[in-house]
Amino acid sequence: MTQRCALGSTGLVVSEVGFGCWQLGGRGWGKYSLGEVVASIEEALDAGINLFDTAPVYGFGVSEELLGKTLAPRANDVVVVTKGGLVWDDTGNVRHDASPESLRTQLEASLKRLRREKLQVYLLHWPDERVPLAESIDALEAFRQEGLVDVCGLSNVTLDQLHGVQARCPGTVNTLELPLNVLERYANEFDDVTQDLPELLDTANRDDLGVIAFDVLARGFLTRDDDQAARLGRRDLRRNDRRFADPTIDAELHERKARVRAWAHSHGVPPSAVAIRAILDRPGVTSCLVGMKCRAHLRDNLRYVEVDASTGEF
Repeated sequence: MTQRCALGSTGLVVSEVGFGCWQLGGRGWGKYSLGEVVASIEEALDAGINLFDTAPVYGFGVSEELLGKTLAPRANDVVVVTKGGLVWDDTGNVRHDASPESLRTQLEASLKRLRREKLQVYLLHWPDERVPLAESIDALEAFRQEGLVDVCGLSNVTLDQLHGVQARCPGTVNTLELPLNVLERYANEFDDVTQDLPELLDTANRDDLGVIAFDVLARGFLTRDDDQAARLGRRDLRRNDRRFADPTIDAELHERKARVRAWAHSHGVPPSAVAIRAILDRPGVTSCLVGMKCRAHLRDNLRYVEVDASTGEF
């Protein structure tokens, strides 16, 4: 059973392990069995997981629709996080749009797909360079005032952006999603954000902001054998991720991965459990999001409760 804790000062109580739902969109993460993923969600609920994270862009609405349908019988038992700020056209081209008008349209569509009248947590997925960040945050605050959203937050944000929002819109942002894993000081692909990760965590801890970590398993790199990593499908988004490239490109990264996996093996636990425990041990982190396409992954992840990774042996 997963433990639960407060999401900063939001008043929400969430599970330490959250169910990441990007892969449910069916794009970029390989195939999955619908029956198995539904069974995984149901078993996750029974194991105490009540945090589910999705976004409209995950499969262009498919992840939200599947999650809404599966969670419908137990909708009152869960905290659903979704996001706004990315839109797509009929050809599948994705672009930023965090204008207040677009965010309202996006939120209304998400509520419909998720079969909800309001959301517990709504995040700005990415700041939009064409729209002042304060305008986007004002839109989120309006949604909160209207009772459409309980808690507002930011994902993929820099320290300067967070400080600007806190000065301009105090009290509106109560939750952050940040990329954190045990392999890298700065997680992959989020250069602007990750240069500020230590300071962002310090700010969140000081201001009692909830922190939901993603990229905890480095997109599955940590849990895959090297030969498995080389066999990603042609349309798998991880084919462009440097972590899945030839090991000689970043030998140090692969050495760190080997140390974590060896530590896990010597302690009789899955590598995912070690990774989750290590991130949860960081001050200020509330929950770790992990993608789970099958019950075996879920069961491995929940074994984090058996791990004391604070010794730093890896």
